[in-house]
Amino acid sequence: MPVEAQAAGVPVIAYGVGGARESVLDGRTGVLFAEQRPDSLAEAIERFERLELDEREIRENARRFGRARFQQEMAAAIDTACAAQVVRMISTEQGAWWETLFGTEPSRKRLAPVMPLLPTTIRSASCSSATSRIASAGSP
Repeated sequence: MPVEAQAAGVPVIAYGVGGARESVLDGRTGVLFAEQRPDSLAEAIERFERLELDEREIRENARRFGRARFQQEMAAAIDTACAAQVVRMISTEQGAWWETLFGTEPSRKRLAPVMPLLPTTIRSASCSSATSRIASAGSP
């Protein structure tokens, strides 16, 4: 909920764990409290009341968590998973040709430069279609 509140320019008081630690900039877009105890929350409220927070900065902070970031992070996660899938496939099914070409065991790091050159059948059609679905999510 912190991001939704901030998108409306509303500062947040939140327990400083999980996503709140990333989305609330303590002292700038709201206040984080460290322990789930009444005195910790009371201290956070007192800090909050002393702050002069900028509604524009709060909204800008919320924009960091928009659709573009989600699409970029999901596409990167899919690419990483696909590369790992290719490495597993090459290691188990076609490791001999990899070693003949590159003289070493396949790894995601070694595979990255050649990934675009691999045939689509090796890269896995399901990965490329998943990436394109993420990229087009929310498009009109």
